[in-house]
Amino acid sequence: MTLFNQVKDLILAQGIVSRVAILPETDLVLDLNYKPVDIAELIRMMQREFKTNLIPEEFTSLTRLDQIIHYIQKSRQITDPY
Repeated sequence: MTLFNQVKDLILAQGIVSRVAILPETDLVLDLNYKPVDIAELIRMMQREFKTNLIPEEFTSLTRLDQIIHYIQKSRQITDPY
């Protein structure tokens, strides 16, 4: 399973949007109407799923899924070089 699909599944698990609304260029705030509390919950879910420490201050400036996926990839390389 790709990282995009994993993130997409986490978003779907939140129950805020439907599967058809989620694309790599999807913006959490503009396209999915995410509120700060929704983003905070997603951050916690991704930290558990990917076993990485995401910095909320850095993460909240990223709103497009492709940006978020890039951030997670970068974060995982730093915390888990193997």
